[in-house]
Amino acid sequence: MTNRKEKIFFFEGEPRDESKFLRRAVQFDENLHVVSMTRQAANKFYGINFDEDTKRFDGFPTRREDLFEYQGIILGSMEASFFTHDQMRMLVDFAARRGGGVLLLGSRRSFSEGGFAGTPVAELSPLVLYDVETPSEKLGPN
Repeated sequence: MTNRKEKIFFFEGEPRDESKFLRRAVQFDENLHVVSMTRQAANKFYGINFDEDTKRFDGFPTRREDLFEYQGIILGSMEASFFTHDQMRMLVDFAARRGGGVLLLGSRRSFSEGGFAGTPVAELSPLVLYDVETPSEKLGPN
């Protein structure tokens, strides 16, 4: 057991149970510090577990140094159109250059349904993402 707290940032696009279950699962782990932000309404976020060592920001970080202070990012039900291209590139760089972990949670606003096909974040997906407007015959045989 180390004395260092690994910081995880959970960014959720709508109130869901996943955040609550994650907080319960790690509440007694002295080596994890989970900060979560949940969108409550357009441009309004509710943040949990920010402390004196964790910089508070409104929405998703816009600066690399703010994002890169975490060891892991969990991206919940958030559509691609929310993010700027630079924020999406930061997420990819977070994994590729910084070596951070990125977990993409499925929902009605994630993956292809969330408009992530063709975006930098698609590089992080374990799935092949398609434009949801693509006719099924282009996707190949069943």
